[in-house]
Amino acid sequence: MELSVLEKFLHIPCLVAGYDKEENLPLYLRGLYRLQVVEVAGISFLAAAPEDMVSAAALKNHRKQLMEHTGMECAFVLEGRSTYLRDRLLESGVPFICPGKEIYLPFLGIALEHERRKKREAPEKISFLTQKMLLTILYEGVENGSAAEMAARLGVSRMTGTRCFDEVEAMIPQLIQRKGRRRVISWTGTKRKYIELVRPVLRTPVLREYRLATQVGETLPVSGLSALCCCTMLNDDPYPTCMATRDVASKLGLGKLPQMPRAEMPAQCIQVVAYQYPFSAGGQAVMDPVSVSLAIPDALRKEPRVEQAIEEMMEEYVYHEGS
Repeated sequence: MELSVLEKFLHIPCLVAGYDKEENLPLYLRGLYRLQVVEVAGISFLAAAPEDMVSAAALKNHRKQLMEHTGMECAFVLEGRSTYLRDRLLESGVPFICPGKEIYLPFLGIALEHERRKKREAPEKISFLTQKMLLTILYEGVENGSAAEMAARLGVSRMTGTRCFDEVEAMIPQLIQRKGRRRVISWTGTKRKYIELVRPVLRTPVLREYRLATQVGETLPVSGLSALCCCTMLNDDPYPTCMATRDVASKLGLGKLPQMPRAEMPAQCIQVVAYQYPFSAGGQAVMDPVSVSLAIPDALRKEPRVEQAIEEMMEEYVYHEGS
């Protein structure tokens, strides 16, 4: 068996060497198999390739004998064997490798998962979908959510949900707990502590702003400073700031509408955002509070009146169930 066969499946380094103690095996086992020793993630096992057709029952019995005489786990290398044989081995829990097709090495499960977790590197910045997932956990009070459950909440595929979990595990490993091979997002602390934990990896959802000379005819959720003012007693700018997803922005043709220079007051400011979490304040659709705090520019956020308003908004709409 070539190294590339295993490494292609496992995506971690493997070592393969010949087995040089065949003379210690019972006579009936000698010559029945081509034997090699494989090392994966610090664990060695015997790879036995049958020289002739062998039944599933015989393989199960021979595996037991090989393990007793070699002191190693044993997996059979099955090239060109039937699906029926593989199914019988699966039912019996007998490990096997079918080059290019299937691999079943249950005794390596924990070791392989450990290696994959070590290789999982944190991305440079969090994806917007993962950020929305973290906000969903906050606002919906999710305490133990699997990747499949979170994918359903977000309306995405399980595979996409798994990628979000990979990001969280790499960037905020404290949020991930394992129940066997199942990963769950687990948080039972206060919402304030949760925000303190995730805040360093979050980023503004605003992709760009359009400072329009005239207001668009469509009603849009308010965002940025206008959303903060909806949630607090802070006075808003003379013009509203609203948000639109990329699809809505494209539909409205914002890039083709007359724009106002930065030094002049617009009729309306529209922020194009990467995601939108449904939220309302005072009966009006607004950007969610955490995203508001992220969307307000640093210079404005540092103003005492704005800083105080953000804290009031978080207390009222986020921390209110216990901080």
